[in-house]
Amino acid sequence: METATVFTKVDTLKAEIDSFRPLKPEQERQILKKFRLDWNYHSNALEGNTVTLGETQIFLEYGLTAKGKPFKDYLDIRGHDEAITFLTEFINRKQPLTEAAIRELHKILLCEPYVIDAISPSGVPTKKTIQIGQYKTTPNHVLTPTGAIHNYATPEETPAMMGDLMKWYFENKSSPALHPVELAARFHHRFVAIHPFDDGNGRMSRLLMNLMLLEAGFPPVVIKNERKDEYLFALRTADQGNITQFVDFVAEELIRSEELYLRGAKGEPVEELDDVDKEIRLLKQELQHIGEPVKLSPSVQAEIFDQAIIPFLNRLADKLSKFDDLFAETLITLDGTRTAGGAFWQLTGGGQVVKGMLEAVERTRKWKTETLIHQISLDIRWNAFKKLPLSNFSHNTQITFAFEQLRYSIKSHNFSVEYFVYGQILAPEVIAKLVNQVCEGLLKSIRKEADAYQAKH
Repeated sequence: METATVFTKVDTLKAEIDSFRPLKPEQERQILKKFRLDWNYHSNALEGNTVTLGETQIFLEYGLTAKGKPFKDYLDIRGHDEAITFLTEFINRKQPLTEAAIRELHKILLCEPYVIDAISPSGVPTKKTIQIGQYKTTPNHVLTPTGAIHNYATPEETPAMMGDLMKWYFENKSSPALHPVELAARFHHRFVAIHPFDDGNGRMSRLLMNLMLLEAGFPPVVIKNERKDEYLFALRTADQGNITQFVDFVAEELIRSEELYLRGAKGEPVEELDDVDKEIRLLKQELQHIGEPVKLSPSVQAEIFDQAIIPFLNRLADKLSKFDDLFAETLITLDGTRTAGGAFWQLTGGGQVVKGMLEAVERTRKWKTETLIHQISLDIRWNAFKKLPLSNFSHNTQITFAFEQLRYSIKSHNFSVEYFVYGQILAPEVIAKLVNQVCEGLLKSIRKEADAYQAKH
């Protein structure tokens, strides 16, 4: 949906919500209770908090904690809930947002100083005390899943950059050129890009974004944990200079909040259906006897490489080498693509090179512990069939190994895609069957071309 179209829908829904105001006290209480629970749960879950939605509700309503859950997780939920109370009172007092208020909000959010594991600038494991209510005094750059370092503002840069951010905010707050949703989304992104505190920056950015939306008369945006990947991708896209995708993401999530608010304003239920919750619990109980699946990791992928891909390609190389003397040229490309995007390695050759390429890949084993491969592709092209010099006959075969979170697949145009779970050894008979299907595809192509050639000549 185009940004302008999204904003139009946001404003239309807001006008419809306003037409129901003032709501009956009980209606408004139920709506705000739902938003508050979801906001507390999902904003913490996005940061890795292990307390479930139901456990969050029980803790906030009755102060009861679940056995085995870290105390710090509950401390984070309590702090976030108190931060929402602070925001509500702050808005009711119609106070202007200042850096002092932001630091006070951070102090409420994190409750008390705590110690975490960290890496020193020289790369040595160390401990770090997270200070509350004050800007960072040491770098807080992070290691991304791809192994790259994501750099935030340095401690020395942070005060000036926060000052610039607040100046930008007040200059644009009342500007008709900037929709309130875009203002809030841009502030969120710029705040995260600075990462002004030792910890809690993600939760702070969402709190401040919602403060701006609430001040403008909108309900809060609750970014669901289920959409974490989309949320982070939109933020990374904004880091590269394209803020539109993130603004649209926030606007679309706001539309969800407005639609929920409208259901409550119309007297429709906003809570989840108990029957559905019961069905989910029953389903989980029924599936308890099934073991946990093996998930993709560099070590699991290395095992699949050794026990499935290498044996498959070795057998394939042995079989296909029998066709080499029939063609004037054989071109082979083998490449791997990272999960995060981009070629990791690529090897190209001709003639009797399949086994040589496999040996080269085997020597390139560093990736097994440092990155995940999304896809491994083999492309083989035979050119100029010697027995049919006038036909200009060629044949192309492609085989792809694709890695998903809980399974991997082998596919080719010669056979239907085959799926396998991690931890399952690829049986020799399965390898033989798939390799034979590739060879049969080449044989069929050669015979078809030969028949047509003989009929013509």
